[in-house]
Amino acid sequence: MAEAVKRLYPDAKLAIGPSIDTGYYYDFEHAPFSNEDLETIEKEMKKIIKEGAKIERFELPRNEAIAFMEEKGEPYKVELINDLPEDAVISFYKQGDFVDLCAGPHLMSTKGVKAFKLISSSGAYWRGNENNKMLTRIYGTAYSKKDELKAHMEHLEDIKKRDHNKLGREMELFTTVDVIGQGLPLLMPKGAAMIQTMQRWIEDEEERRGYMRTKTPLMAKKDLYVISDHWGHYKEGMFVLGDEEKEGEEVFALRPMTCPFQYYVYKQSQKSYRDLPCRYGETSTLFRNEDSGEMHGLTRVRQFTISEGHLVIRPDQVDEEFKGCVDLAKYCLTTLGVEEDVTYRLSLADPDNMDKYLGTREMWDEVEDTMRKMLDHLEINYTEETGEAAFYGPKLDIQAKNVYGKEDTMITIQLDMFLAERFDMTFVDKDGEKKRPYIIHRTSMGCYERTLAWLIEKYAGLFPTWLCPEQVRVLPISEKYHDYANKVANELRDNGVKCTVDERAEKIGYKIRETRLDRVPYMLVVGAKEEEEGVVSVRSRYLGDEGQKPLDTFINDICKEIRTKEIRKIDSYAPGIAISIEGNATKWFDPKWGMTVGVRLENKNMTTEATVKNYGMKIINTNGGELQGLWTGGVKTKVKNSYLTIPVVANYKISNRWKLSAGPYISYLIERGFSGHVYDGHLRTPDQTGSRVVFSGESIATYDFSENLRKFQWGLQLGGEWRAFKHLNVYADLTWGLNDIFKKDFDTISFAMYPIYLNIGFGYAF
Repeated sequence: MAEAVKRLYPDAKLAIGPSIDTGYYYDFEHAPFSNEDLETIEKEMKKIIKEGAKIERFELPRNEAIAFMEEKGEPYKVELINDLPEDAVISFYKQGDFVDLCAGPHLMSTKGVKAFKLISSSGAYWRGNENNKMLTRIYGTAYSKKDELKAHMEHLEDIKKRDHNKLGREMELFTTVDVIGQGLPLLMPKGAAMIQTMQRWIEDEEERRGYMRTKTPLMAKKDLYVISDHWGHYKEGMFVLGDEEKEGEEVFALRPMTCPFQYYVYKQSQKSYRDLPCRYGETSTLFRNEDSGEMHGLTRVRQFTISEGHLVIRPDQVDEEFKGCVDLAKYCLTTLGVEEDVTYRLSLADPDNMDKYLGTREMWDEVEDTMRKMLDHLEINYTEETGEAAFYGPKLDIQAKNVYGKEDTMITIQLDMFLAERFDMTFVDKDGEKKRPYIIHRTSMGCYERTLAWLIEKYAGLFPTWLCPEQVRVLPISEKYHDYANKVANELRDNGVKCTVDERAEKIGYKIRETRLDRVPYMLVVGAKEEEEGVVSVRSRYLGDEGQKPLDTFINDICKEIRTKEIRKIDSYAPGIAISIEGNATKWFDPKWGMTVGVRLENKNMTTEATVKNYGMKIINTNGGELQGLWTGGVKTKVKNSYLTIPVVANYKISNRWKLSAGPYISYLIERGFSGHVYDGHLRTPDQTGSRVVFSGESIATYDFSENLRKFQWGLQLGGEWRAFKHLNVYADLTWGLNDIFKKDFDTISFAMYPIYLNIGFGYAF
């Protein structure tokens, strides 16, 4: 690539070009490259590959290497050489007339390059320092096979669709404005609604777990941060108000954390050992002066909101309370459906730079050992990272990667044995003596803005129903049904469902497409029949057309889905091949039209696999006992039913050999089977905050809903028939059930299931 750029743009200066996880990049001192420029560079690269130049390595002494690069007019290479250690081997690679400074190794020839693509171009500071010159970076990737490159490009397209910085703006969840400032996003009504939903959920859950809410100032005097030592360790990351150099002037700073504020809440009264633990929680707005080059969308900002909390505890409560913090974090991750996307990191102090931290090395060894033991006891698979600890203690960082592979910290749990002394925090122990408590700093879900970005990318905007800023959209077929549509919407709103009505004078097909594009989980189509019968025609993001439901039934179903924070995804669906036997009698009224009445003995079977979270289930354990609660994990279902079906259809002859048929049918269930098992997951009973029963490996639990199937079912049949020979007919028909396969009072499965089958066969005509 660098050779192609130098051929096309001789004045371009070469900087660096390393390989990265997703391919490679090269930095040039040159004006930005357009997409058309990248295409031109690609063409030149293909020419270079066809030339098949041999790639040769050679070395030069330092002085000769510097002179060589100076002669070529490459100042960045000169700087790199000067920065190499005195004993470093300075190597170059040559292909044709092009030479570059590189440690290698390389291919033997350019002919070895089989599949490549230049991805994009952007600006990048020389050596990542914003004080240096802005260069132009070209990103590319290469593979040994074209199929691998194609798969990678498809992956990149998916990334573009999921990128929260793009998709979040398109969905009008957030925006940024230059005159407001970098790293200061505006949450739009939809984004604000989602964060409000999460905030209420988190606050309610924390209070259920014994947290006391506080509300503390957004700023404080310098004196507070001097006591906490943030002024000494973190001042450059704070927004300071006032001039320190002016004698007698009070200096304030916007808070980058809530810790010292909650310490003073604790200190307002003397605590006994009986009062501990004191669990304080706060939805905190924080401010951090991030570097401009680090800020991106919602993942790194200068003002953010966080579910921050501090537990003031006795030393003997460390294990239990730390476990509780981890359990809360895991509960939040599971409920959001992202628990599989995280890794755990134990962030430790840098033993070679202990001046950065409070306390002694010996004290840190003790607390870090304590952290390891607790994590091992909890069977958490974690890595260790030296130098990533806070200045007051080690921490468990729960990490997640964005769609581009960049890792961010989502949730933090820190063990602090130092700050209590700086703030003179005490409790009176059983022996009447004042003692120092320990402190756990933790977030339950982390930064709301960063979490929203994570969820946008995770779900590509198709959020679980409970999180959606718009959960239902009512679509009246015409203006005549606006009143009924609004009546439906008002009943939904009265039950806490976020609902809108599309009253535009557009065709219903257009409204349905728009609703689907807006990623609304449910749409309710209403017209004359729906108004007359007090029902709604349900279309969902999950199952498509779910048919008509009484309004109160739909309200109960969606409220349950929202309450349990259910997440469901169909992973596979495999209809089985079944044999049916049918006899028909046809009466022709004229050459074209006739009527057929039949009797059909048929078998229907299928297998589905789904991944669900917080799904209402009644399962049977290996000992035969029943457990009812909310399941998170895999669900495999087998359906095998036998029916006696009577179709009554009208026939229309297209020709002597072709005919069409359509009409109703009714089925009686002779033999029924609807069962399966759950696996690789857990059941919380009786609800999502209850005790957890884990099923993993070969451990499964079964369920059987066979007795809850309806005896009678009905629907419509549409098909066609071809007379292949004198008496041999080939037919195909589609049967579409119009009632739920389960009994009306069966509420374990909250959504309606309608039998839809394609039947293909042949018959003998008498």
